[in-house]
Amino acid sequence: MDESILNRIYELIELESKSDKLVKMPKNFYKEVVTYMKKMLNGIDQNEKSIVSNLALKEREMIEKLTNRLIELRIKKASHLEDTDNLTSEERYIIEPLSLFNKRWKKVGLAIKRGQSSKLDAISEELSSRFTMVRFLQPSPPFMGIDERKYGPFNKGDVAIIPSENAEPLTKQKIVSEVWVNECK
Repeated sequence: MDESILNRIYELIELESKSDKLVKMPKNFYKEVVTYMKKMLNGIDQNEKSIVSNLALKEREMIEKLTNRLIELRIKKASHLEDTDNLTSEERYIIEPLSLFNKRWKKVGLAIKRGQSSKLDAISEELSSRFTMVRFLQPSPPFMGIDERKYGPFNKGDVAIIPSENAEPLTKQKIVSEVWVNECK
């Protein structure tokens, strides 16, 4: 698998580029790449400046770039196709939000086409009632949320659920960072 993983990635890119449909690939392919990358990382000293270490680091870099290219190519193709059966679970994870995006786009388009301002009001209401889990990166005084409720005060490291419309500017100011639920596991 050592030298062939690079060739396998390249061959998949070639096949994918030449096909109109998604090429069937092993469902555990990305796990194989990860296993190989981990094995390589364990076998080299990143601080060492030997030829072997430099070559290994360059190989890892090539594998990373080619794998990203493969994923990008497959996701772009899948986003235009109805049939996504040949996607791996990792690719399905990436493309899942696009499906929601398309549904929402159609929902707004239909509301506009049909003159349904109440649907647009409901969308606005739904958006303003969303909350985001955040971790405070620095102390924060109390503030009034978009929902007119008081939040805080918060200490550095505190985790809180606040209105998304409040979280966005705080994130941009690097006062908070968004916490993903799977990070808490």
